[in-house]
Amino acid sequence: MTNPTITPEMTLFDITEEFPETIDVFVANGYEHVGDEAKRTAQGKMVTLAQAMSMKNKDVGAFTKMLTNAVVENRQQQDVTLNMVEDENEIFPSKGDIRVAGLLPCPVRIPMLEAFDALSKKITARTGKTIGVKLAAASVGADILDQGLQKIKTEDDLPDLFLSAGFEAFFDKKAMARFKNNGVFTDRSWDTHNELMTPYGLQDPDGHYAMLGIVPAVFLVDKTQLEEGEEVPRTWKEILGPRFEKKVSMPVGDFDLFNGILLTIWKEFGDEGVEAIGRNLLEGMHPSQAAGRFAPKGGKGPMI
Repeated sequence: MTNPTITPEMTLFDITEEFPETIDVFVANGYEHVGDEAKRTAQGKMVTLAQAMSMKNKDVGAFTKMLTNAVVENRQQQDVTLNMVEDENEIFPSKGDIRVAGLLPCPVRIPMLEAFDALSKKITARTGKTIGVKLAAASVGADILDQGLQKIKTEDDLPDLFLSAGFEAFFDKKAMARFKNNGVFTDRSWDTHNELMTPYGLQDPDGHYAMLGIVPAVFLVDKTQLEEGEEVPRTWKEILGPRFEKKVSMPVGDFDLFNGILLTIWKEFGDEGVEAIGRNLLEGMHPSQAAGRFAPKGGKGPMI
């Protein structure tokens, strides 16, 4: 892909119209009006990039490079995704001498796609073998995974490598467990592991699977809904209490994270804990719906 042409003589309107990826860069660097479509259309046609940089005493060369990099990075991600995605309703790749499948959370998926794309080209150049990669977003949910697994009849139908953000499929007798119990899978990870994780016993004692990494989940609390003098809840025990009935949202659709939450609650508080979180759940929401610019106003949304 050739680099985009962005010059100091171009107007802000021309730049953002041809390269919409640059809008966020402008806004993040003090040009908030560029994020407003009406202002961008009216004012942006009268101001060149050089003039905009001069107004805020910015280096036009450095900023032009920043804009160019944003466009290149975005379009590389698009290219990688388009090259590797087949049918969105299929969880496993249909082509490739070596097949890699996975179900990954969005922040991890794109970097992994880029890494596999680069590695695939090296392997093909060195060995002649092609690599088929399909890394679906975890947000597609369990239904798509179930549909794909129903098509797996024998060991030969399995991908050579399967990555998952969740654990459910590996232990479901209708899914991967039927192969796991026959010794089909093996842990091919490294001999040494991160010492910080040693106390938690994350290695599979049966040697079937490997855990490659962990992602911490955090609570977000809307402090505007707290009563005067009320402290922010900091434990599951507090959150499961009657104070937060119909005040909690969780990413129910992201089955990997949601299953992890339910398993943790059940381990610590048993069936009563699971019933409590059901009572306190307002609705299932993706984190982006409950936080940031998607946050409901006036206390109508979740508190936690």
